[in-house]
Amino acid sequence: MTISKEQQEKYLSRRAEDLAQSFTAEESKDADTLRRIGHKMKGSGLTFGFEDIGNIGRQMEEAANAQDWAKIHTLLIQFRDLLKVYTAENQVQ
Repeated sequence: MTISKEQQEKYLSRRAEDLAQSFTAEESKDADTLRRIGHKMKGSGLTFGFEDIGNIGRQMEEAANAQDWAKIHTLLIQFRDLLKVYTAENQVQ
C-alpha cells in the first residue's frame, strides 16, 4: 500500500494532537491515556511509514503499564523532537 504525502501530513497532524494529550496525561499521571496513545502509535507508525513513531509508541505503552514516569517524560521529548523533524521534512519535499 502506498501512502500519499497528504495522508502522511494528516497522520503527523493527528500525532501532534496525541503529543499534546500525552503531555497533559503525563502531568496528571494518567497512565491509561498514555497506554492508549502509545498503543495507537505502535500500530499505526509502520502503516504510515514512520517506524520511529511506532517504536516510541511501543515503549510508551510499556512505560505506561509500569507507570515509569521518568521514561514516559523522556519518550515524550523524543516524540516531540521526532515530530518536528518529520513535519519539517514533509513540508520541504
